Amino acid sequence: MEAYEGREPYIFISYARVDADKVTPLLEALSSAGYRIWWDKGIEAGADWLKKLFAKVEGCAVFCPLFSEAFQDSRYCFIETAWAYHNEKNIVPLYLEELKEDSFRGLYQLLRKLQYLPLYQYANAAEFVERLGREQAFTPCKAPEWHKTGQIQWRFSETDGVLTIAKNEDVPYGYFFGSISPYQYDPVYHCSTAPWAPYREKIFSIVIADDIRAIGDHAFRGCSSLTDVRISDSVTRIGDFAFDDCANLTTVSIGNGVTKIGTGTFWSCASLTTVCIPDGVTKISASTFNGCASLTTVRIPNGVTQIGDFAFAVCERLTDIRIPDSIRAIGDYAFSRCHSLTNVRIPGNITQISDGIFMGCQNLTDVHIFYGVIRIGKCAFADCDHLTEVRIPDSVTKISEDAFKGCENLKSVKIPGWTIVEEGAFPEHTRVIRRAAPEQSQ
Repeated sequence: MEAYEGREPYIFISYARVDADKVTPLLEALSSAGYRIWWDKGIEAGADWLKKLFAKVEGCAVFCPLFSEAFQDSRYCFIETAWAYHNEKNIVPLYLEELKEDSFRGLYQLLRKLQYLPLYQYANAAEFVERLGREQAFTPCKAPEWHKTGQIQWRFSETDGVLTIAKNEDVPYGYFFGSISPYQYDPVYHCSTAPWAPYREKIFSIVIADDIRAIGDHAFRGCSSLTDVRISDSVTRIGDFAFDDCANLTTVSIGNGVTKIGTGTFWSCASLTTVCIPDGVTKISASTFNGCASLTTVRIPNGVTQIGDFAFAVCERLTDIRIPDSIRAIGDYAFSRCHSLTNVRIPGNITQISDGIFMGCQNLTDVHIFYGVIRIGKCAFADCDHLTEVRIPDSVTKISEDAFKGCENLKSVKIPGWTIVEEGAFPEHTRVIRRAAPEQSQ
């Protein structure tokens, strides 16, 4: 049992040290019932005692003086109570023992007139805490209850909008992996069918506990108010469309244990600005970041070998992308309509430049294709109207139709003499120069 140190509403318990034996059962009962409480155990050694006391009184939602004869004789209890009164805190006196009316002194005469709860009249602390639950003043100070379903348990705090998910404590350790189940997509309400879906417009933050191993498909789809997600290192897989259509999501902390990120995981997360993909990920699936219009920076680790179709499509603010040498394949339209992308380096391990891969990248000015690429796909660089230079190596044997369609500033290009150029591959005004001698780009 520890004193609460977070930012959510809590109860400040003020008591005299000589009453500790009477107070301890109450503290234990409050803690077991899920109430956030603070008492002087929360002051660490070497701390400024009074400064800490004042700060905790100022931050509490409810101030509870535990009245007794000893309480009235305690200097520190008076200081705490006076500070709570000065700061106009919600004061709810609890009586450890019956006191005579004429025994109250000074400030306590004012507090005697407040509605109080006689703890001494109850058989035990648990019975008293149950009675306390009917008092509205204490409701915000109680942590939300855990809801248990399958391998997980979850709770949502309406006070700060935090959804917390952990392994179901009733499941024997090691019996299950503690995975968030895959859910379906509800086309009527445009959200997941997960049990927390009714709170989807109130969830601002999600915390994935250290004992969760996987996040299932559609788990948080449609959580429109979500801004922050912290995924622990224990998670190894994030399912398909897990955060799709979380339009206000700005920050994602992906744990280092993640090795798979599914299809469309962050699709239409229009407010997401930066993403750091863990080193263990080997594939960026189709449409993973499709429609992340505010995304400016992406780190792709060297272990990634494949980027799927539409993976970064319509990332309109993405200014720079480094494609590591480990990449073996990039899917169709992977970077299409990335309007802010200015330069691209395509390593030689890639043999096919897929259809529409950079279509509509309006600010792309320079493309360096390394030796090893065999084919440039249909519409690969279509409508890149600021493109002025393309270096095409001798390994290229085919340039498909409309590959550079709409590249109005591409004045000339050198290609191997044996390369097949399909109809409309280049704009009519582009001068195509065929090289006679082999020339390998480095």
